[in-house]
Amino acid sequence: MHNYFYKNQPPENDTSMYTVDNLTQIAGTLGMNTDQFRSCLSANKYQKNVDQDLAEGQKAGVSGTPAVFVNGALIVGAQPYDVFKTAIDKALAGK
Repeated sequence: MHNYFYKNQPPENDTSMYTVDNLTQIAGTLGMNTDQFRSCLSANKYQKNVDQDLAEGQKAGVSGTPAVFVNGALIVGAQPYDVFKTAIDKALAGK
């Protein structure tokens, strides 16, 4: 499903794809059990996990994506290679 969304993502401001009906239809075209999918989605079965992950991210200073931690150091946004290399080298050096 991840690959489907990546290949077929609408513009960022268009959330019309993300209704229970549309998501269930997409799941069906991908060979998933639509009754089970709809039941899980409608029941918000994993909402507690999502809320917990969101709260932990916010507590750690994450306010959007992409966000990456290197040995506890937060790197925000789409950064060039050198930013990651510097953070990794610093972590490896124990600084």
